[in-house]
Amino acid sequence: MALRRELTTSVDSWAPAGTFKFDGSTSDLALQLYLRSQDGDEIAQLRLSSIPDTVTSRLSDVNVEFNDLDGFAQRAVLWDSGFAVTPGGDVKQIWTLKGLSMAEIALTLDEYEATECTAFNCTQPDGTAGYNNDKCTGTQMFTGVRCVVEEHEQSNQGLAMWSIGGESTTIPEIGLVKHTWTDSKNYKVYAVHTLSVTSERSYGDCPVVETYGYLNIPCYGTDDVPASEITVPTPSDWNYVHNNICAKKVLLTDKLEAKLASCESIATSPSSGAKVNSRQALWLAPEVLNGAPYSPAADIYSFGALLTELDTCEMPYFDARSKSGDAMGVSEIVALVKDGRLRPSFSAECPQFIRQLGEACCQQDPENRLTAQQIVQLLEGK
Repeated sequence: MALRRELTTSVDSWAPAGTFKFDGSTSDLALQLYLRSQDGDEIAQLRLSSIPDTVTSRLSDVNVEFNDLDGFAQRAVLWDSGFAVTPGGDVKQIWTLKGLSMAEIALTLDEYEATECTAFNCTQPDGTAGYNNDKCTGTQMFTGVRCVVEEHEQSNQGLAMWSIGGESTTIPEIGLVKHTWTDSKNYKVYAVHTLSVTSERSYGDCPVVETYGYLNIPCYGTDDVPASEITVPTPSDWNYVHNNICAKKVLLTDKLEAKLASCESIATSPSSGAKVNSRQALWLAPEVLNGAPYSPAADIYSFGALLTELDTCEMPYFDARSKSGDAMGVSEIVALVKDGRLRPSFSAECPQFIRQLGEACCQQDPENRLTAQQIVQLLEGK
């Protein structure tokens, strides 16, 4: 059957690249969790009373169960999906205002002070300042908040509802705390706390021994905001880029299940410059050979080259010959691939569907290649 591009294409995706700062400029806790995981840190799995259906459904799309994830991935997928956890282990929904993502709901010092609230600071071990809210009414705080939390009962902890500070090695939690107090009137503010409530400093005090701060993010409760003004945050996708897909990177378990080895991310992918004249260049996409950065589409091209390996049991371009009939060298092959004049070839005995799938993956224009989701759907016959 002919391959058709009538499948729904995936939305623009987000890649785990860059650094995270606890200064309120971002609330992309999933990124910080990813970075700490990449550095070899460890954190225990969560103990939850239940798992949201939306999270279970999101994971089922990739055949993963929540309890199969490590502690980093559990927290990252919950946060990115718009959830946080109470001290009792209950998962509560977080909505955003004005269509923001979960990476955009924190407040910097300037944004916090624009509410006319005041802040006090404590010196951190590196000499910089960490800030907590000082004099601030709930009414003032609400002029700056960007998120809404599912209402729930919880005793007041006497902690800061807004805070910035921390160090690059901090592993963030995704805790929820309900702040209630009386000051001429009764106030209620929910807040995301990225440090265990038992580890936070007392509200209004600096510790005798200097410690690093943490990020706290104030939010409304659902009773205080019309439903028409809140948005369920759209989960983001991570653009996983392998940059070295080939047959020798596909390993088999004792049950003959295929596993892809040497996975990397955009943040850790090396430059392609050193590879252009090596044998690895035989699996590279034309745009990468021409100096473009790696992308998911480049991996799809390499997957197409992998299909030719499975078909021929030879390296890509094994049959490429010069006009004299001699086998082409890597540099000759690369020059032709860059110009769109050569593609990995299939044998005459290759099943038509596999040939068409490989050719669709090895299109010259990255925009014309299949996505990973489309490939899965085609292989499953959907």
